[in-house]
Amino acid sequence: MQRRVAFTASSSQASVSASASEFGEVRLSSSPRSHLIWTFPVPYQTLSWAIVGGGWRLAPAVAWLEVHPSELPPAVCPLAFLQQSLTELACPEAVGLMTSARVALYEQETRAVGAVKAQVLVTVGLGNALRAGDPIAGPQKLGTINISCCLNQRLSFAAALEALTIVTEAKTAALYDRRIMSRMSRNYATGTGTDCHLLAFPPEGDEFIYSGKHTAVGSAIGAAVYTALTRGIDGWRRRFPDHPALGGLAL
Repeated sequence: MQRRVAFTASSSQASVSASASEFGEVRLSSSPRSHLIWTFPVPYQTLSWAIVGGGWRLAPAVAWLEVHPSELPPAVCPLAFLQQSLTELACPEAVGLMTSARVALYEQETRAVGAVKAQVLVTVGLGNALRAGDPIAGPQKLGTINISCCLNQRLSFAAALEALTIVTEAKTAALYDRRIMSRMSRNYATGTGTDCHLLAFPPEGDEFIYSGKHTAVGSAIGAAVYTALTRGIDGWRRRFPDHPALGGLAL
């Protein structure tokens, strides 16, 4: 059960909203720039390839930073830019993600299978849709899919790796079912050129050592990711109905 609170900060007229659950608090704000921070109840074990805070580490939160392409010309180091931005947001220890997608349009989904519960938060941009194996893309286009999946059960390192694979499979299934096309090959896309996935779970408790599609962990993750991402894709399609990534297909 989640609860949402929305209010306007009178000092800056910044729009802020928050939702809370057993997985912590998700806070959306437009000040000093649009960003989204998911703060865990305690520092959680995380696994990701994020450029800031990536790898296998304990982290108190994951943060999405909404950026405009003009902020990241070739002379600007994305790593240094994101590190400085997280410091300005008072969350320097968070795992950091960047996107040109509107973070206010994030989608969230929770699924439970037996004792396992998975909560997923996604932001969706598809202008950079590509298929694995495409030729190396030219100038980067706008569009990134960022997925964070939080579990209520601890996983072994091997199970966490497999769980991230399930996240990727569910993402690719959603893209295929919505017929999203690669901007390079015009075949069905399997992601974008800049996607990032993150898995988070409590650092203590009984350890699950399997997380494949025959397990409650894999089932909960797959269903939550697919549902949230499908909603995000549909929202993107409504905003950009004539985009080439849609292959001319109507919603």
